[in-house]
Amino acid sequence: MSSVSEVPRALLTQGYVRLPSRLPEDGCRRVEAAFFQAFAGNAAAQRSGELVFREALEICPEAPSVVFSSDVLQAVRAYLGDEIRIEAFAAIVSSPRRGFMAWHAHVGGVDQSRVRRDGEPPRTGPRRVMIMAYPAGCSEGLGPLLVSPRAFDDALEMPHAPKQVEWPSAVEIQAPPGGVVICDEATFHAVRPQTTDRPRLVFGAYMIRADVRSVAGPDPSVLRFRTEDAEIQRLLGS
Repeated sequence: MSSVSEVPRALLTQGYVRLPSRLPEDGCRRVEAAFFQAFAGNAAAQRSGELVFREALEICPEAPSVVFSSDVLQAVRAYLGDEIRIEAFAAIVSSPRRGFMAWHAHVGGVDQSRVRRDGEPPRTGPRRVMIMAYPAGCSEGLGPLLVSPRAFDDALEMPHAPKQVEWPSAVEIQAPPGGVVICDEATFHAVRPQTTDRPRLVFGAYMIRADVRSVAGPDPSVLRFRTEDAEIQRLLGS
């Protein structure tokens, strides 16, 4: 993606956009090392093979800089409008040789369990994005991201079986260290199996229009944010 001005059209017509890395490699390595250390020290995570860190700032204060860079925020505002906020934020570490992550979307964000149960009213415009940021990149061996392109007005129903790895429409996304992928909340995506001998770290965040309110209330990950960054405070509604 060469220009922020191209973001809205890309998200409206294909449901995703990839942003180039703007982060220094040493910063990415520091962030990754902090979470890998926390993952290695968690016995339950070693058994399950994956751990979601909702207390990301407590583990690594640099973590938000990987996700909420000026380029990312400009892109999100170009799609959702100037007034946006963070709905949820977490780091996910998975162990080497993690298997295929089935196809899914994030309609409803923190309310997605309710949406799956009760359904969702017709969408009248963009209201939420999912941000995925990769400190070590997203490439062969680390579990490349699979995305099924969709236009904004396409049906919300899943077009194929969730555990079917190769959807006919699938596009494989690879990103460099520090790379970011932004998807509309309704864009189906999956992750290929890992084949390396190292863990994988990805940051995930929901960002929403400031006028969108969730039934579930504030996500615990947002309530745990402690930061002196004025921009992040504003995005949290503080």
